[in-house]
Amino acid sequence: MVKKVLYICTGNRFRSMFAEAYTNASCGRVESFSRGTDASEDVLNEVRDEMQARGLWSRASKPRQLEAWDLEKADLAVCMKPHHRKTVQENYSIDVETVVWQVEEVSVDLPEKELRSRISSTFDTLEDLIHKRFVE
Repeated sequence: MVKKVLYICTGNRFRSMFAEAYTNASCGRVESFSRGTDASEDVLNEVRDEMQARGLWSRASKPRQLEAWDLEKADLAVCMKPHHRKTVQENYSIDVETVVWQVEEVSVDLPEKELRSRISSTFDTLEDLIHKRFVE
């Protein structure tokens, strides 16, 4: 049976978007999708560039707002921070297993070189977490 994993972050334009694309590319028995508690309209160029470099941009979906039916179809909700879990618990009366991974947001106000480095580092962290949870 395929496990359906929902990744949740704030804008669904960085962490959860990457986690969805990486999981779907790397974990055959897991089907993933991602949403944001306050979905953004855009994706940072630096995020797009890093996902292209990792061969994942074609698997990325556009940012989408979290809805109740997303939680209903998920077997597991992976929240990037505790406040995402709190939003789920306070706004949706859906019983779904939920975990928090403590993956930090990256400030867009950083100088470009540092921003790119932090994006890459965050993607490395997500790859490790996904691999440990769904591959090993």
